[in-house]
Amino acid sequence: MPDTAVVTQAVTEVEPVTGLILSGGGARAAYQVGVLAGIADLLPPGSPNPFPVIVGTSAGAINAVKLASGALHFRIAIHQLTEFWRSFRSHQVLRSDWSGVIHQASRFFGRSLMGFGRNIPVALLNSSPLRELLNVRLDLSGIEAAIDAHHLRAVAVTAFGYESGQAVTFYQGRGTIEPWLRHRRIGRPTQLTVDHLLASSAIPLLFAPVMLDQEYFGDGAVRQSAPISPALHLGANRVLVVGVSGNPRGLKTERPAPRAPIGIQPSLAQISGHMLNTPSSIIWKAISSCWSA
Repeated sequence: MPDTAVVTQAVTEVEPVTGLILSGGGARAAYQVGVLAGIADLLPPGSPNPFPVIVGTSAGAINAVKLASGALHFRIAIHQLTEFWRSFRSHQVLRSDWSGVIHQASRFFGRSLMGFGRNIPVALLNSSPLRELLNVRLDLSGIEAAIDAHHLRAVAVTAFGYESGQAVTFYQGRGTIEPWLRHRRIGRPTQLTVDHLLASSAIPLLFAPVMLDQEYFGDGAVRQSAPISPALHLGANRVLVVGVSGNPRGLKTERPAPRAPIGIQPSLAQISGHMLNTPSSIIWKAISSCWSA
């Protein structure tokens, strides 16, 4: 029988690695910043980043990467994230002027109904203002600096691949982290960019899918059956989940779907098919949160 004292000592010597998981939720992702600000207030002055592993999906991916890029100075990063959301306006997310809306709608219906322009993205709204905003407000070089200084183990965002039907977690972290492969969900090391954030937050039909590694990706909340799993794969042994919506019903295991040709814009039928195979609660919560922004 093992010595209880030895077992206890082995358990206590395990270094605690806390993973922060930020879910999607559109404009409600601002509430996540309020939670993080409250945590920052509870920590002693000068405390390091308490979340070595940070994972985000959809709008939560923007918060995750913004926080990770400032992980060298946790309190300052929280302050910047707070100001980021306070100054947020709808015109910084999408083109809301009439000319922009009409132009995008004509492209959408021309592509989906008439078959014009196979390479025209299937989207009702133009999210180019969000790309411009993120390019200005994010300093992604801070991620690698935080990793090198051991203030961050890894940061990850999840997006949904339209051709493969997989939830892909793109992560940037220490070289010792191994990629993973599970049923319809994989982990892929990369250097995170604004494109990864736009892909993770591209609500189907509303925002255009984004090309990453020769495949088009959309909102990471679609078919995300195991949201805690990426944090565990990245080394977390305890997690803090900050959600901003109700818990949807669990997804049943399904047979692998046939793969579409790689690198081709997903059609309206293809996107709709994936949406019909996704719990309606996830879809409508994503759409309603976008319109309430």
